[in-house]
Amino acid sequence: MSGDEPRGAGPPTDAAGDRTRRRGGWRVLPNPKVGAVIARGAEVLAEGFHAFFGGPHAEVGALRALRERGLDPQGTTLYVTLEPCTFQGKTPPCVDAVIAARFARVVIGQRDPNPQVDGGHRGPSARGVEVVVGAAEAEVRRLNGPFNKQMKSNLPYVTAKWP
Repeated sequence: MSGDEPRGAGPPTDAAGDRTRRRGGWRVLPNPKVGAVIARGAEVLAEGFHAFFGGPHAEVGALRALRERGLDPQGTTLYVTLEPCTFQGKTPPCVDAVIAARFARVVIGQRDPNPQVDGGHRGPSARGVEVVVGAAEAEVRRLNGPFNKQMKSNLPYVTAKWP
């Protein structure tokens, strides 16, 4: 990271993106690649990622992993590459799980460019949770280049190679 990110960025945010790149891959299409890390200070307590289309989202996976360790998310920080979804699709809205978890802080790498999802940062914020948005925006935009392009322009993300 470049060092000029908002307060709250750093190793856990980097970890969310790194794990997503290695795991979820293209099995999540047409959805974006999303990773989540739950931390207390610099200690990573649990992580999750969106593994496949229609499967549990990253936030839910991280919360499940945390609870399997017998830990309570209250007062911890959630680092997530993309803001929590706000609508019922193949899975319930992630923002509901994020609010119910009572995190002290939620650090979001990038706002979701999908207009159906945009606003997932508002729910926790309205309930007194400190929310940081854009903590790793450049990295997340690169990670989800095809998704971002399609959402913004309804055009495919194309890479061309000239001889």
